[in-house]
Amino acid sequence: MRILFVSGTSVGGAARSTVELAELLAQRHHVVGVVLRDEAASKAVDRHKRLLNLRVKLARRHAPRPLVKAVEQVHRKLGAQRTPAPSPPGVRVWSAPLPENALRGALDDLRPDLVVVNSIERPAWRQIRDDLDARGIAHVLYLREATAVRHLTDPPCPPRLLLANAEAHAQAARELGFDCEVVPSVVDTSRCLIESTRTRVLLVNPIALYGVDRALALADVRRDIPFVFAESWPIPAEERARLTAAIDARPNVELRAYDPDPSHLYADARVLLMLCTVPSRPRVIAEAQANGIPVIATELAGHAEAVGTGGLLIDPDAPFAVWSSALDYVWESEVAYEELAQSARDHAARGDMRPEAVATRFEELVSALVGARSVPA
Repeated sequence: MRILFVSGTSVGGAARSTVELAELLAQRHHVVGVVLRDEAASKAVDRHKRLLNLRVKLARRHAPRPLVKAVEQVHRKLGAQRTPAPSPPGVRVWSAPLPENALRGALDDLRPDLVVVNSIERPAWRQIRDDLDARGIAHVLYLREATAVRHLTDPPCPPRLLLANAEAHAQAARELGFDCEVVPSVVDTSRCLIESTRTRVLLVNPIALYGVDRALALADVRRDIPFVFAESWPIPAEERARLTAAIDARPNVELRAYDPDPSHLYADARVLLMLCTVPSRPRVIAEAQANGIPVIATELAGHAEAVGTGGLLIDPDAPFAVWSSALDYVWESEVAYEELAQSARDHAARGDMRPEAVATRFEELVSALVGARSVPA
């Protein structure tokens, strides 16, 4: 098969898992390409949003069709430029300010049988699906975030095949009346294995959505414990200024810049805090557990799947004292820690999470889709 992945992000776990899946499929002799969003192209994205809003307003006001069409054409051209990006063996990777606008060029270059879309905004998904339907190309929407379930409705915009990386996302889609298969994200833990010194509490992605305020509060009550806040996504300037000020006031908290080597994240971690406030199946949980690092996580559906028995799950509405006690328990009790560390390793090593098993499941599902579309009517 010829497969094109389109991702609305180039940072974080979703992008890394997309590229790792593409690499596995290339090893299986598929022709594979990936278009990632260029996170640095903020000006183009801002202009795109303004044009998109203008187009919507003109349509609602029943403006002359030529005017609406002109805005549409400018919108389509904006962000269509693609640039080569570092690529794993056998995979062509491009970066574009707006992947949905770069799609047409990528289709001409790769001539895919199948396009797989993830981590994209709702208007972008509708545009991509319309372009693919017009060309008769099979397409998959891969739900990696809870918010992506909204892409299916208002107006209805289902894909030919719907996948989710978490049972929680799949169940949300099923409740809306859509069939959805679960295919966990590929997490190649061999790239992150390291012998940790186990001397710090780790929080990845120190932003509000990932519970940075709660992590700061934990650092306040345990000033004897060193904390590391590791960057993952780009942090907006205003939020970064607040974060820097908060960290400067706490000598036991260190902010570390993004490091492309995932093993460096876990080199001194004893416990991972996963305090995200939305349902998800974070990649870092599997990576930490593969290193025998227990996780303290918010008890949300996707988190529960990811953590299993390899950590502690806390009700998001629990009093702060519960969170503090959980950290004390994991940090202080060597017996409890060793049990959780072994459970973490066992959970990360389960069969359905092996990259080859994930790739096989994905290959089976998309092969059936492409094969069905190849049969004459």
